[in-house]
Amino acid sequence: MKAFLTVVVVNTMVMTGLGVFIAMRMPVPHNAPFLTTQDDWSLFAEVFGSIGGTLFAGLAFAGLIWTIRIQQRELRETRGELANAVKAQNAHVETAKQTAKLSALAALFADTSRSAQFLGPRYIGSEEGKEMLEELSKLRSQIEAELLGLSSDPRD
Repeated sequence: MKAFLTVVVVNTMVMTGLGVFIAMRMPVPHNAPFLTTQDDWSLFAEVFGSIGGTLFAGLAFAGLIWTIRIQQRELRETRGELANAVKAQNAHVETAKQTAKLSALAALFADTSRSAQFLGPRYIGSEEGKEMLEELSKLRSQIEAELLGLSSDPRD
């Protein structure tokens, strides 16, 4: 910001000095009353126009530079906020995937458990009953592993 203010001050000083230099080079009658004729007023308007126009042009240019710098800063901040939003969205998607996976495993476990309870008396001691119990055991282990994986997640 200091550099910008320095540019504005230097630009204003240069433009004002240039206007004063041009005004001092203008022929003004020293012995005659000042601003009595239309030519005198015309000459005064030219001097004022050169100084004022130069000064206002310099200030307008400085304002343009200032506006561009502000927009660049805001754009940089917006990009940072957008990057943070993308990270948060990706984390949310990952959490939703894990939740869906756990829900599916829990539903499968519940369904297999109900089947085992319903069919259990028929298959006690049979080969099919052992397979069903092994499947339930595998599902339970898989769910426990998923839960342990979630609790040790470094994003928490």
